[in-house]
Amino acid sequence: MKDQADILRARMLSRGTHAPAQVLAVASGKGGVGKSNITINFALSLCRSGKRVLVLDMDVGMGNVDILLGRTSTSSLPDLIHHRLTFQQIIEQGPAGLEFAAGGSGMTELLEMNAEDFEYFNQQLEDVSKEYDVILLDIGAGMTEKSRAWLLAADEVIVVTTPEPTAITDAYALMKHLVFQNSHIPFSLIINRAQTKQSGELTMTRMQEAAHRFLHVETQKLGVVLEDRYVFEAVVNQVPFLIHAPKGKASRALGQITDRFLNRSAPAAHREQPGFLEKLKRLVWKGDVT
Repeated sequence: MKDQADILRARMLSRGTHAPAQVLAVASGKGGVGKSNITINFALSLCRSGKRVLVLDMDVGMGNVDILLGRTSTSSLPDLIHHRLTFQQIIEQGPAGLEFAAGGSGMTELLEMNAEDFEYFNQQLEDVSKEYDVILLDIGAGMTEKSRAWLLAADEVIVVTTPEPTAITDAYALMKHLVFQNSHIPFSLIINRAQTKQSGELTMTRMQEAAHRFLHVETQKLGVVLEDRYVFEAVVNQVPFLIHAPKGKASRALGQITDRFLNRSAPAAHREQPGFLEKLKRLVWKGDVT
């Protein structure tokens, strides 16, 4: 594990000519599966591995990234548009170098921007994306017309579910809806709150097989996070579980997921695809999902 000085040194060396960040949309078919918690702790784990990470809370009406981090945000993503702020002005500092932009009550308007607002947002995001290695979009549960473009434009969609049958069904339905609009979208799976690693792996394998057989897409396994009482304690104390209980079952599993993510090859479907901002612009203004 790198210490803080190593992380800061790596970040300083990587500044300059930096490619735009990889944009990952973290989604779930239903609420209550721990999606936002996984997003925050995955981001924190990536930061500890030397990556520059920004979390954007895109959950309309239910944004809680700042709450889970125990922070009180002075501004949010809607302020970027309404008050013509920059990302530098709304980004908040989290633990271990993690940075985030909070959601807010105006998120619906943010997802329904007019042409002028969208051009401003697009330029701001293009500028800030060069400062990070990974941008994580914490998307609201399920999929609406408001969140559709963000999911389809992402470089990869990480689907978080639990072994509960309704959660699996809803997660599959989310994937099915996206595949019907873009058959090349890369998916990865995280099974959260599994009672055992074996049961989580079985859930993931079944989802992979169903996606392959019926949707004709390949999904990558990121891993299984086990049920862990320390996660509940961490949420109550508004601290990431990686910090609250670094040796807990969930923290160890999240570390393995991060290692797998960093050491794998990029999803094949992503290699020749246009960038996030280009796809987002097509989707918002032209309805092009291919």
